[in-house]
Amino acid sequence: MAFENISTDDFFPLFKQTLADSFKVDSFFMHAPYHDFEKMDMGLRRMVWGEYSTNSPIFSIAEDSPYRIVVLESTLGFYNMIISLTADEEPDLIGIMPFRTEPINQANINRIMKENGIAPQHTSTMSHFYLSLPVVELNDLILTIEHLITFFFPAFADHRRICQLQIRKARPQSQRRTLS
Repeated sequence: MAFENISTDDFFPLFKQTLADSFKVDSFFMHAPYHDFEKMDMGLRRMVWGEYSTNSPIFSIAEDSPYRIVVLESTLGFYNMIISLTADEEPDLIGIMPFRTEPINQANINRIMKENGIAPQHTSTMSHFYLSLPVVELNDLILTIEHLITFFFPAFADHRRICQLQIRKARPQSQRRTLS
C-alpha cells in the first residue's frame, strides 16, 4: 500500500523527523531553482577553503535518470547525501546534512586538516564541527531512505540509482598532482 497522492511538501516533514529520530541526522528540502547548497556542510567548506570549486556534478544529478540517491564523500572526512525525489526536469531535492560513518578523534581531525591545507587557526572550529556529527551506518541509512520514499512514491523503487561521488577542493593547475 502506498500514499500515491501525497505531495513532496507533505512528505518531507515525516521524512525529516524519521531520519532525525532514527539516525540523528538533519535534512532539508529544496524546489528548483536551488539555492543555499552551503547548508549541506553548514558553511564549513567555504569557511576553511574560502572561494572554492568542487568540479562536482551534483547540480545535474537528474539529467540521465530521475530518482537518485547521491552519496557525497568529502575529503574533509564526512558524508552528505542528495536525493532527487521526483522525475521532473528540475526535481525536488532532499539534502542530508553532514554525518560520519565512524567515530573521530583529535588526531584524525588534525590529519584531515593537514591533508586539506586547513590552517591551524581553524582547529577549534573543526573539532567542534566533527565531534558534533552523528555517526551513522551508511547502508542502514540508505535502506531506510529507500523504504521510506518508496512507500510514498512507488516509482522511486523502479528507477532509483545510488551513486557515490567524492567531493574535494579543486586545486589550481600548478598544485595538481599527477600519477606516474
